[in-house]
Amino acid sequence: MADCLDGATQLSKKVANRIARIRYQERKKIRRTISRALAEGDEENEERYVNINSALNGLYCPDTGADVDIIPKSILDDLLVKCPDLEVVQLGEPLKGLGCNDQGFESKAYVELDLTMQTSAGAVRVPGRRKCYVVEEGDELLVSDQTLRLVGINIDRLLTAQRMANEDDDLEEIDLEPPRLRRRYVVYMRTARLGLPKPKTELETALAAMVQEACDEGFPGDLVGRLWSALTKHDIWRLKFNGSDPPAKVEPLRVTPKEACEPYRCKGRLHNPLETRFLTLFGKELLDAGVIRHNQQSQWCSPVNPVIKPEGRRMLKAADKWTDDEVLKYYRLTNDYRVNSKTIPKAGTMPFQSTITQHLRGKKALGTFDMPKCFWQFPLDPASQDMLSFMLNGWVMTPNRVMQGHVDSALYVQSTCEDCYAPLLNKHLLVWIDDILVYADDPVEYVKVLVRFFDLVNEHGFKLSPTKTKLYTKEVKWCGRYLSDTGVKQDPDRIEALCAIPEPTNAGDLQHFICATKWLRESITEHAQTVEPLQRCLTRALEGKSKKKRIASGIQIQLTDAEKQAFAAVKKLASSRG
Repeated sequence: MADCLDGATQLSKKVANRIARIRYQERKKIRRTISRALAEGDEENEERYVNINSALNGLYCPDTGADVDIIPKSILDDLLVKCPDLEVVQLGEPLKGLGCNDQGFESKAYVELDLTMQTSAGAVRVPGRRKCYVVEEGDELLVSDQTLRLVGINIDRLLTAQRMANEDDDLEEIDLEPPRLRRRYVVYMRTARLGLPKPKTELETALAAMVQEACDEGFPGDLVGRLWSALTKHDIWRLKFNGSDPPAKVEPLRVTPKEACEPYRCKGRLHNPLETRFLTLFGKELLDAGVIRHNQQSQWCSPVNPVIKPEGRRMLKAADKWTDDEVLKYYRLTNDYRVNSKTIPKAGTMPFQSTITQHLRGKKALGTFDMPKCFWQFPLDPASQDMLSFMLNGWVMTPNRVMQGHVDSALYVQSTCEDCYAPLLNKHLLVWIDDILVYADDPVEYVKVLVRFFDLVNEHGFKLSPTKTKLYTKEVKWCGRYLSDTGVKQDPDRIEALCAIPEPTNAGDLQHFICATKWLRESITEHAQTVEPLQRCLTRALEGKSKKKRIASGIQIQLTDAEKQAFAAVKKLASSRG
């Protein structure tokens, strides 16, 4: 992803002059500035082409004044020779509009294409398939503003940054430090437009960006001042977890071992280079902050299990190309606690999402909030710290904060959060471990609720992440569901992924499919009856064996006709909920 952003930045520089020409009337003065600063932008036109459906290369023209992508018929004809199965969809009514240089166009059909823009910095793939409207004239594919933004190109931001940089006679900085220019844009433009104080730190810049995004989602401008006051009232925001912050002001987690249980001490484990690097970096951070301590005399020791986050799996980089910040951002530390079998679990249960989300009907103001390294914000009772020791790169470490992976951790965090936010719970707030949803009838009430919410966060010593916060919206994705004032609907991407699972050939695959359907069971009629033949098949296959996926994946199975019908029926029911 970072490579794509670098490519997008290079592309922005090369096409700035052409875009300035398109917006000549409204950006006349800025165009002269860009022309002086980026005169070389058109010198490498041979690199400015787009690969279409991995079959054809053609020239493209970026047009930030266009709302749709346009493909000339001449390029489409060449593409159809290479891709004869490409579907050309005819429009019921012709689409009319203005293209490059305010020239009118008319389109009677469109095609959906995969686009990869080639730049001097490398290929930049546009996410998803883009709908391109067919026109008779032209020899270049017209790339719209929306498509450019999908690959990280914001021309308004580029132009403003260029103008401000030129005013300061700092042209060399334009070429060398694009991230700094983006920050300066936020400082000088976003806050001025909203009437907010000028951000002085990176954290204040992140908070200003949250407010801007809220306004983009329709938050009323006359309430921005009150919203900013609520955001900055308390010291509750952190760009990343800071171990030097004291733990939350709550009752600590106390683990209850079984009577006469023997301590467990693991052996060392090998980790891949990225995992080892993460454990070294994060371990040093926690050790320096006093969150963990060396304890080679501990009788207890469990192995660690570093887990890469979903967004980290999409990082198209070799292991040695990751920065330290990326390693810390895209990995989380969990523990493979063998002491779970020696612990008396605490009573409790997670709330039913289908029940708690019913409180959202008619709510037109929503926001989601995230706690960085949530478990690490909670204190661990001194009497339980030794039992939760773990092996970190050959050293035994004992924590004084709650560890993810212990049998009591998730329920403890959930129940503690519910107690802390009790005045708002199920009235204006829902919580699912570290994912917090705040809601209200309208923006005016929402700001009042936020003030009360931030007061509770500060009272209990929690910290929130501005980069993972959606401050205001009318529809939000929360815990795999889309929530709005009209109700709850399932995530279509998850349903599509579920329906794409092929028939299982081993018990591990069948176990994975059955577990994947459970998050839909509350919205699928007769889920249990439909999946029962598959459950019986899995029970037979795992009889007398471990239920771990590693073991189950080695057990081959053959579905009967009845089981195949049940498999197809479950997928059909799931697709009906999309």
